Amino acid sequence: MAWKKRKNSRRRRRFSYRFKLLCIGAAGVAALGVGIGIAAALLTDTDSPQAGPVSAASAEPEPDPGIIVAIDPGHGGTDLGAEGYCTESEITAWTAQALYDLLEADKRFTPVLTKDYDDYASVDDRAQAVNEMEAELLVSIHCNSDVYDSSSGFECYALPPSWEGHAESVSLAQAIVQAVSDSTSLRIRGENGVRYMYFSASGDRQVADFSDQTAYGAETFGLLDRVDCPAVLIEQFFVTSSEDNRNFGSESGCAELAQCYYEGICSYLGLDDGTEDLPTGVASIAG
Repeated sequence: MAWKKRKNSRRRRRFSYRFKLLCIGAAGVAALGVGIGIAAALLTDTDSPQAGPVSAASAEPEPDPGIIVAIDPGHGGTDLGAEGYCTESEITAWTAQALYDLLEADKRFTPVLTKDYDDYASVDDRAQAVNEMEAELLVSIHCNSDVYDSSSGFECYALPPSWEGHAESVSLAQAIVQAVSDSTSLRIRGENGVRYMYFSASGDRQVADFSDQTAYGAETFGLLDRVDCPAVLIEQFFVTSSEDNRNFGSESGCAELAQCYYEGICSYLGLDDGTEDLPTGVASIAG
């Protein structure tokens, strides 16, 4: 038993001695490392200025895009739309560009297009583009047609009464119709120019006037129904009307209508048409 104790004692002494050696060696290595680190730091300080941490406050803030307005030029590419004295896709491109320029010149807005003028894009693709842009308003621009030259005038389609977002869509439509009525000679169709479109399961369409609360179909314009913001679809005049075409079937006529849409957007948002700064809280109004 005594032997075992002594043997164990020797083992403990050997372990202790080895441990001390290891500690001494480790301390030496650590000291050497510290010395090298200090030397490197001194060299760094001598050779180049010390780089301090980047402050978050000093970073350049992203500019406020303002109110993002999506403009949808109807048709385009291989889809010419309605044809008459002029072609719908050409008219919608001219009008969309004029509205884009007006909004871009107003620092309170950032206009975006759902597609290029010369491209065809499906309703789903255009709706997805609007939602990915996080647009706060959508104006989809189209033209009307009929077999009769006497059919003419302006109308603006909003989401029907039973659809979510109906009230905001109607308010935007009313503001645009009012601007067109105040500033142009266009006939305002229906009760007050604001209308609803319904599609049945078989694809038949039914137009209803502003005060008509009847649900005529299960669907409406797909673009209005699939975006996450107040949206309207404008039928700005009849390409098959000689009178409408004479007054508005040109770039200057389209620019006149675009000015009305710009004024209507400003009115809907409670803004002056470009002469005043953006009021506080307008983003919440726009949403």
